[in-house]
Amino acid sequence: MATYLTTAEAAKTARKHPVTVRKALESGELHGSQRSVGGRWTIREDCLEAFIEGRPCEHKARGKRSNVTPIAGRVAS
Repeated sequence: MATYLTTAEAAKTARKHPVTVRKALESGELHGSQRSVGGRWTIREDCLEAFIEGRPCEHKARGKRSNVTPIAGRVAS
C-alpha cells in the first residue's frame, strides 16, 4: 500500500518551504491529489521522490491531466 504525506510532511522531507510544495502541486510539477478544489493535498511518497529527483512520477508518465479528482468521478470500492 502506498504511503501518503501531507504538504507539511512533504516539505520537510524535500527540504522545501510548504508554500513551495503547494505551488508545485498547483502547477502540476508535483503530483498529488485533493478531495475537492481548495482542499488538503495528499502526496504519494513515490511522487515526492520523483519530484526531488527531478523526474516525472509514474502517474504523470501515464498522462493524468489533473491533480484534482472530483468526488463524483470516483468509483466506490
